[in-house]
Amino acid sequence: MSLFPKFRALFPVLFGLCASLSLTPSASAALCGTIASPTACSITLANNVTFDASAFSLVHSFGAGGGDAYQGADIRIDIFAFDNDTVELRFSLNPDGPSTRNSFNVNRDEISAFIFEYSLLATAAAPGSAQIIDPIEVNIFSATAGNGLAAAQLIVPGGPAGCQAINVAQTDTCFGLPGSITNALTAGDIVNLSGNSGNAALQHINNRFTAEFTPSRNDVPIPATASLLMLGLLGLKKARRRAAG
Repeated sequence: MSLFPKFRALFPVLFGLCASLSLTPSASAALCGTIASPTACSITLANNVTFDASAFSLVHSFGAGGGDAYQGADIRIDIFAFDNDTVELRFSLNPDGPSTRNSFNVNRDEISAFIFEYSLLATAAAPGSAQIIDPIEVNIFSATAGNGLAAAQLIVPGGPAGCQAINVAQTDTCFGLPGSITNALTAGDIVNLSGNSGNAALQHINNRFTAEFTPSRNDVPIPATASLLMLGLLGLKKARRRAAG
């Protein structure tokens, strides 16, 4: 008797246990709707950079052997302040979507694959400028049995090739953003699930981007300039005293 059906039944339990032990972003977070019906998707990080994600689109979806062809309404979007200078976009199965599954998952001989894309903009939340910088990261939280496969590849046009996370909670940190990228980019993910002779489940796909904030020079006095200002004020004060005398 195959153990795979029993393992499938344990997916929600395993995910709940592992999620409680896994690293999670900070409490700063916002729900952005679904790819089919996105809402405002914005968050300001501790380093004075605001990230805005928009233009979400499901480019392609495919299912074979009984695997789901997921719809845009199946893919929930959340945005997190992962770190002081890093944003995380998380894509997971919408519990209120068309799919009746508990996660993105496939059983024996099933295949599911989908591609989505979006735009990301970083702006300064204080006087100054913001720039998206290396590295970018893709992370998945998954469970597999046998030779089941769960994978997600993060794509930035002109950016790092092969930025891909495969199977259990793997993160790929990638360098090589093109110099043409300043504070805006287009990104997307190619997601593949294949049961083969086993099965696989994917709870969420995470995309992480880092930005640096450069304050305006007008707001950061140069030490020498500040010293000259002080000397000038002292000189003016002495001149006034002499005039009064």
